[in-house]
Amino acid sequence: MLIQICSNLTERFIRNGILDQSLTDWCIYWLQKKILTALAVSLMLILGSPIFGFDVTICFLLGLFPLRRRLIGYHTKSPYTCIILSVGIMLLALLLNSTFNQRISLVFSLVNFMICFTLVVCVLSDQTDPRLHLTHEEVKENHRLAVQILALVSVAGVVVALLLHSSQCLSSCQMGIMAAVSSAAYNKLKQIMEASTHEKNH
Repeated sequence: MLIQICSNLTERFIRNGILDQSLTDWCIYWLQKKILTALAVSLMLILGSPIFGFDVTICFLLGLFPLRRRLIGYHTKSPYTCIILSVGIMLLALLLNSTFNQRISLVFSLVNFMICFTLVVCVLSDQTDPRLHLTHEEVKENHRLAVQILALVSVAGVVVALLLHSSQCLSSCQMGIMAAVSSAAYNKLKQIMEASTHEKNH
């Protein structure tokens, strides 16, 4: 149903001269991503805010979505399964985060930042998605932006935590970063294993 809606919108864009026909696949994929992201964010806010607080939930989303977009994390076969998995991971992460005292929150945030920053800089430098048809230069630019976003989001998490006097906001933001980096790392590992299996079969 979602694909049909996105396809109809794309056809309308082409008929009205808004979009070139060569970008049909890209537009359908882009529309799906935007709609599903909006749905996922809405569900996360609706479920997370009453349980863990609006500020903590927002901080998790701040850590997750900007970075995940650049790192191109793991996608399930069904977009709806992806949403359910994302919401489930958020609830588990925030449940764990709710058990942290101030010291644990600070230690976790520092250690997690160091690990995630190292992974993004040294390991996740060539993340891509075949459906996006990214050039080598675009992949490099994505990686550069991912490093910058990781640093900026971490600083933003510190600022919010100081303003709200809440160490849990800081660790919640780092939980979101951890989820984004873990998703990208799993995606990379999966691609390496698939490539290895393909080579063995040929």
